[in-house]
Amino acid sequence: MSYTSQRKSSGFSLIELLITLGILIITLTIALPGFREFFDRERLINATEEVYGMLQKARMESMARSDEMYVKFASSNGSWAYGLAEVEPCDPTIEDPTLKFACVITVDDGDQIAVEDLSDPTEADKEKQEDRVFVRFTKDSHPEISLDLDESTEIIENTETIFEFNPIRGTVDAITGSTSITLVSALDKRLRVTVSPLGNVGICSPNGEIPSYKDC
Repeated sequence: MSYTSQRKSSGFSLIELLITLGILIITLTIALPGFREFFDRERLINATEEVYGMLQKARMESMARSDEMYVKFASSNGSWAYGLAEVEPCDPTIEDPTLKFACVITVDDGDQIAVEDLSDPTEADKEKQEDRVFVRFTKDSHPEISLDLDESTEIIENTETIFEFNPIRGTVDAITGSTSITLVSALDKRLRVTVSPLGNVGICSPNGEIPSYKDC
């Protein structure tokens, strides 16, 4: 006597597989633009909060040190950079923190060595150099973000803005260039960091494009 075992296949048929793939493609087609906008918005917010934090730090450091602090923004040929410095404005395009006019601040560790210029450092200068903190941010950290330094609807090349914070009340003594910094995403969404003469730093959204911030 012989027995025949018949087992029903539990796999997908070709038609079922094609239907599943079709549904997946349609779902991704609908969802991808939303994902792209989400990540574009998050990149813009991160870059904007970084600029906001830098300006707030400059104001606080100015009052804590009882000395002027400067934040300089520079935009040229599609690239941008900004940095923090004491005593006088720095050049945020300088990549070497040991050069004069590099964007550095001194963190005093008690060695009491005053260094004004590191172009020809002595041994004492080299020791003090360890106290100098390089405070500089560039487009490399946010490659899809552009900087607008004149509040226009077009990105203008070769521009710069300098904020000078007063040590007495944290007010802004002088502004060279625009009173605000506008950041633009790859999808042309915008956030603006504003600085008032009283030193108040804020973020707003031109035309209400980013709902989590107040309109400009």
